[in-house]
Amino acid sequence: MNKLNNIICTASIACCGVLSGCDSVINRTDTDNCNSLTGIQSTFGVIEKAELVEEGKPFIGFFKRAFLKFAAPGFPEMRASANFCRVTAKLHPEPGSEITAEVWLPEKWNGKMVGSGGAGFNGGLSGAGLSLNSPLKKGYAGLVTDAGHPEDVETFKFAYDSSQQLIDYAYRANEVGTLFAKSLIARYYGNPVEHAYFMGCSNGGRDGLMLAQRLPDEYDGIIAGAPAAGYSKLAVSFAWNQQAALTAPGLKEKLTLISDAVIKRCDTIDGVADGILENPLQCDFDPAELLCKNGSTSNCLLENEVAALTKIYEGPRLDNGNPVYPGLSAGGESLESNWDEWVMGNVPIAAELFRWAVYKDPNWDIGRFEIDKDYSAAVEQMGPILDADDPDLSEYFGSDGKLILYHGWNDAGIPSRASVNYVEAIHGIFGDSAENHVKLFMVPGLMHCAGGVGATSFDMFDHLVEWVEEDKVPEQVIAMETDPPSFFGLVRPDVEVIRTHPLCPWPQVAIYNDKGSITEAESYSCGIPEGVSNTKAVADL
Repeated sequence: MNKLNNIICTASIACCGVLSGCDSVINRTDTDNCNSLTGIQSTFGVIEKAELVEEGKPFIGFFKRAFLKFAAPGFPEMRASANFCRVTAKLHPEPGSEITAEVWLPEKWNGKMVGSGGAGFNGGLSGAGLSLNSPLKKGYAGLVTDAGHPEDVETFKFAYDSSQQLIDYAYRANEVGTLFAKSLIARYYGNPVEHAYFMGCSNGGRDGLMLAQRLPDEYDGIIAGAPAAGYSKLAVSFAWNQQAALTAPGLKEKLTLISDAVIKRCDTIDGVADGILENPLQCDFDPAELLCKNGSTSNCLLENEVAALTKIYEGPRLDNGNPVYPGLSAGGESLESNWDEWVMGNVPIAAELFRWAVYKDPNWDIGRFEIDKDYSAAVEQMGPILDADDPDLSEYFGSDGKLILYHGWNDAGIPSRASVNYVEAIHGIFGDSAENHVKLFMVPGLMHCAGGVGATSFDMFDHLVEWVEEDKVPEQVIAMETDPPSFFGLVRPDVEVIRTHPLCPWPQVAIYNDKGSITEAESYSCGIPEGVSNTKAVADL
């Protein structure tokens, strides 16, 4: 994938590209030359700051993602894994657009780069220390952006204030950032990027899919975790679930009752009694099983609670009964910061998107949600800009791009079956040849991007690199559970590994071999369980 490199690099010019004033190659070990990048103009903007960051320096001031504190409290302070030149630029591809891009240029460059997406309503800028530090140690140059608006916002009001900021958030920040980063990297080292990768989870996963669909020649490999691919339909899903929960205010206090019933009903379907569902699609739990009888009101569900829970599992349906998006999978209901936050809590995603992006009405609230009207409005207003669920990846596959998706079965934020359905749609277009380009790994016990129960920490990145560069197809990824917990593939120092488990490419699952410890990956094999003719989720939509 060297279309951009071919455009901006010639035999006589050292890959100047969109940067002006390229009259020499900068020595990557020279602090003065790192600093001298400050003030350089590009087609899109200017480099505001360039500074050398020494190995071991704490990520103070540019690693403040509150999400890490929420998902991994007590995680050790992160420090730079290698010496690098940290470049901050302001890019202005259009009037009204201002994108902050950060590029990490390692002292010992391996010829490759990795871009990272954001999360929620943000870009990846304030989480750079989390996403880029591990690749930095291996010599990768890195790219993150602020998605075109200030970081750490909890509102979508920027879409109301500026159509340009909405476009930046939707796709342009990563596209312009990629072109800028590749040109800067080529200038700094005197050679173009040999291989480029991108990774992200949640909205960052959507970022990755958007790049595959809109910029198919620039990234050799992409990791899209729990992607918010159908963003417009996801907004409808959040509103649907919140409305259902509002009709049953006592349901939040009964999540343990529900979770216990699910485990009792379905835990041993996979042959292992471990409190984790290997494939919830095989679980036929019916909330009506918990319906209160004979006047009882404890340890059971009231009629309105059964109805609400059924709606959440089924997912949003139009008034005629037609489904428009998958519901949540059974399992993990009682995990902390899962259903209690995403479904029963005050996560503002639906209200923010409808208020500022769909209707542009500051007074809109969830009580006004009407499925037929609002589904159509969301898809029409937001879909063309924000959705990244087009399964026709002909151009990306034509460039021999490789795509790895992963999704936690216990995700209460973005329904896990949405990723299954998306990959099935890809297979519907490309048939068996899709296996040469896309793999989906479903993760038992994993919540939204991080946390959960069981072996939920893993690293897909090395598998992606081997697939791209060595044609080594990822047939299995080993996940682990540690004490204290690890997150995002990051392992704390001096931890004890208490469980390993294989993640298998869909539709395969990990099958217990009937011998060995159930907490060791060696005791499992990937395959489709005997007697299960179809484990796919195509029945949802």
